[in-house]
Amino acid sequence: MTTVERDVLVAHSCRRLLVVRGPQTFGERLTARRLALGLTQQDVADLAGTSRNYLGQLERGVKQRVPNALTLAALARALRVGMDELWNGERQEMTA
Repeated sequence: MTTVERDVLVAHSCRRLLVVRGPQTFGERLTARRLALGLTQQDVADLAGTSRNYLGQLERGVKQRVPNALTLAALARALRVGMDELWNGERQEMTA
């Protein structure tokens, strides 16, 4: 599945074609992944070793907060997703 296929949801509503793009910002991707896994902010914060308040700030994009590399890695691990996909929205294929 390509990024476009994954990020675009096509739905028919009232005989009109509705195209909704997937999460575009880091905070939106963080929130979407967390919700897709059925986790609370506290769940993710505990798994990543950070606070729920900090996670909420990241999700809301407060003051353009940017996690350091270690925190980004911990969040990606907690959300079972690659760092690139979480940060850039681009899924990287792993090769052996």
